Amino acid sequence: MGIGFVYRSLKISAVVALLGAVLAATYGGFGFAAGFLCGAGWNILNLLLITWLVQCLFAAQRSKTRLALLLAVKFPLLYGGGFALLAYGDLSVYGVLTGFSIPLIIVALKAAGAGLMDKGLTDSPSNRLT
Repeated sequence: MGIGFVYRSLKISAVVALLGAVLAATYGGFGFAAGFLCGAGWNILNLLLITWLVQCLFAAQRSKTRLALLLAVKFPLLYGGGFALLAYGDLSVYGVLTGFSIPLIIVALKAAGAGLMDKGLTDSPSNRLT
């Protein structure tokens, strides 16, 4: 599992979040759907920034300005924005928490699937077609 695993997981999370927001709007109302989409988007952005921070920390040529910029965006802006969204927005807290869990579930399922394929307990999709 390389860095591509993280980026693929985040792309799948974005698609699932958009589809889930449509269903949430249909069955839970606008406040729940907006909270769902904001929670998923917030966590996708959080995981993306964590990935960039780790890459920046372990790079051969460490850029201190890039690291400082990432830290300035991640902690005060991302977490402050999340607090403001929950404290002052008219979003459903349950929607935000449900959406927040989507990227974590996607990463866990993809990791479990990759682990099963590595152990030979299941075939890869390309092997099933032939």
